[in-house]
Amino acid sequence: MMVGELPPIFQTLIGSSLVKTKVQPTFSGSRRKSDKDKIKDPTFDILFSRLSSESTRVADQDPLPYQSSHSLFGTQSSMIMNPLTRSTTSLNGSLDTLMSTMSSERWAVERQPKLSQQACEALRLAYASMARRKGIIMTPALLEVWSSYRKVSTVNQYAQNFRLWTQYCLQEGIEPLPASEGQLAAWLAAMALSDKTASPTDNRCAAIVYFHKIAGGVTLEDMEIVRMTKESIRRKLGYKNQSKKPLLQEQVDEVVGQFLSQPTIQGLANDFRVSLAYEATLRWDDYEDMAFGDFLVPNDFVRVFLVDTKTDSMKSGQWATFAASTSSNSAYQLYRTLLSKLSSELSPEQIAQWPVMFCGEQGSLTVNKSKMRYQEFLKNLKQVCRFLGYDEDMLGTHSLRRGSVTDQFRCGIPDQVIKTSGRWKSAAFQRYIDQETILSFHLRAIQTLETARTKN
Repeated sequence: MMVGELPPIFQTLIGSSLVKTKVQPTFSGSRRKSDKDKIKDPTFDILFSRLSSESTRVADQDPLPYQSSHSLFGTQSSMIMNPLTRSTTSLNGSLDTLMSTMSSERWAVERQPKLSQQACEALRLAYASMARRKGIIMTPALLEVWSSYRKVSTVNQYAQNFRLWTQYCLQEGIEPLPASEGQLAAWLAAMALSDKTASPTDNRCAAIVYFHKIAGGVTLEDMEIVRMTKESIRRKLGYKNQSKKPLLQEQVDEVVGQFLSQPTIQGLANDFRVSLAYEATLRWDDYEDMAFGDFLVPNDFVRVFLVDTKTDSMKSGQWATFAASTSSNSAYQLYRTLLSKLSSELSPEQIAQWPVMFCGEQGSLTVNKSKMRYQEFLKNLKQVCRFLGYDEDMLGTHSLRRGSVTDQFRCGIPDQVIKTSGRWKSAAFQRYIDQETILSFHLRAIQTLETARTKN
């Protein structure tokens, strides 16, 4: 199959490569607080009061290198010509100039993921427990390094389950760290009674083990009662098939069309988010913290900088690539349209820092600066899928990534290019290819050949 015969979103994948940018991480003592952080949970404060004075001294220290959220947009950097208009006009507020201004290189990365308030409190409790048990003085430098022991998003998820465990410990009058083997097994069994699968139990165990390990306790493998309880829950409840079905090109077009029918800037923004996730083969973590200043248009394709990705072991950022298509429903054209809408209220500098997952509506953008959370975006996507008659229970944000990989495979894109486009370091991308879709595609091809042979 020739490259020119491929759909527009795949034409620029052949021969493309992801270019890494050097990152200079900086640390500061302040951060922006989310709405969830404004309500402080008293659970951890009560537990802190039980610790010794030495632990309290350690707990009062800030163990986390909070990072400021400055934009990486530099107006003094070199500009890149708009590939569609070849415009080289000076700054005049036009859309083409805005696009050129948005295409400035990002020279540093300070907008890293932040630990939630719950995660901060849980880590302080674990550090304090370690200090009391082992007599270790937790220096700020040691705490800062240890804050990167796990990915921030993972620690945030662990903290939610750990908070449930600490609340149970308060009710029972026991210490959460180190965890009591019998009490932990009893808690896991009680929580599992309302579960439909064993997956929540695995998540709870992972959370407890993580903070338990920091506190200097034994591992889960050494807790025979807990291990037996966990295995019993697995056998009793089992696991459901959690693989999401892919959203293929034709289905993505329908989803985009439905969002476009909503006469709001959020409808347009959701259009862009869906198309972007599909065309650039993105995970949710790749674009949840993305800003409009992260995009570059160097030629007939678009590059978007990913600040923090799952496979970025060098912590230098990664690039995703998609076509600068002329199709009205493409991510690039929706990006241009969205910039035009935003420019009526925001300056180019403000837009460059504006999150892709913004929540505000037109006319009040500067009032509502909060970001859309995962559950809210997932709810919007599922509502549209339900309206179109799709099985919403089998669809999620990862369906866009799976659909992109499956369509690339159907189009004959080489495995190495698929691997590069999705930023995989192994052959794990093969699990994203929907086998039912490929089998259906193969059977239709056989039927077409049979029909052609019969006619001849």
